[in-house]
Amino acid sequence: MHQVVAGPGGRSIGADIRITEYAAPVRYAFATIAGPVRPVGGYTFTETPAGTSVTFALSADVTGVKKLLMGAAVQRSMDGEMAALDRARALLES
Repeated sequence: MHQVVAGPGGRSIGADIRITEYAAPVRYAFATIAGPVRPVGGYTFTETPAGTSVTFALSADVTGVKKLLMGAAVQRSMDGEMAALDRARALLES
């Protein structure tokens, strides 16, 4: 999957993603294969008495110069993922 993310100074950076696991309806995992930071992560869906619990995990090696240059962008990406989950929940529960 191809995506473009905001990098330092707001410039666009390609950040292609490969789906590494797809086990519907319980697991979806990915690895970033292009871009300055290469996080890996996934979503796990667990049935509960109240509905479905979603666990999101993300790991990225952001050290040294990358941390200085890309740390804020990685945090914005994580915040965006969490906001998308909140929106999905609101839509599904309305």
